[in-house]
Amino acid sequence: MRQLDWADVCASHELVEGQLRHASVSGRDLVLLRHEGVAYALDGRCPHRGGELWKGDLMAGKLACPLHAWTYDVKTGVAFFPLGTKLPAHRVVEDGGRVKVQLSAGDLSGFTPPNF
Repeated sequence: MRQLDWADVCASHELVEGQLRHASVSGRDLVLLRHEGVAYALDGRCPHRGGELWKGDLMAGKLACPLHAWTYDVKTGVAFFPLGTKLPAHRVVEDGGRVKVQLSAGDLSGFTPPNF
């Protein structure tokens, strides 16, 4: 599998602790955040109803969708609710005062959300 390129998404100082930020890389919406000093990037759309996760809530390392409160671990993308759901998490580095993201190959094409 071909290694994906790194995308420069913002200046490090623009990624503020506890705040959510939107970025688009290769047509893919991402949510960027800084938690406990570390930068993270996850797919930015909730698989349930496509909620814009960069408009959600961030509390104690958990990211909640603004539409229906599906909640994800910011470090791994694994859902606290509903169990079995996962957002693709992407590699992040900070270099020269810039935040760079390498997209994961993971996608949600095989995921069918529950009907609720």
